[in-house]
Amino acid sequence: MHPQLHPLFIDYCAYFTLGDYFECHEVAEEYWKMLAPGDKEHALVGYIQLAAGLYHERRGNTRGAQKLLTSAERILMNADDVFFTYVNREQLVATRNLPMSDELQSLVTTRVAELPKLDAHFIMHKHTLRDRSEIIAARQPKKALPTK
Repeated sequence: MHPQLHPLFIDYCAYFTLGDYFECHEVAEEYWKMLAPGDKEHALVGYIQLAAGLYHERRGNTRGAQKLLTSAERILMNADDVFFTYVNREQLVATRNLPMSDELQSLVTTRVAELPKLDAHFIMHKHTLRDRSEIIAARQPKKALPTK
């Protein structure tokens, strides 16, 4: 399977299409950790930073957004061509839109139809409104064993 046709990349594109940049970041990070953990110059890092930058930009964090978007552009322009078989690299960087081939667009359209519809307020503030109980529980320190 081509890496851009993997379900996690299709999810990235679907969330991007819906403007859910926070979720884009989440699925792309999961995919990156599977393919190239630690490789900070991998194309997926560029895709992650693009989504995170757009999320920050929408929320008014101009400085953080610019830093992420500049880094994303550099990584995307220098990354392996395989992650630009179904997405036009130059248009992606120039427009910050996701110009997809017809084949990828068809898969993404199908996936978008399957995803739950979220309101704009939730999408814009997702990192503060989502249920984090599992994350918080996982981070709770184990009770220390009594020392003698």
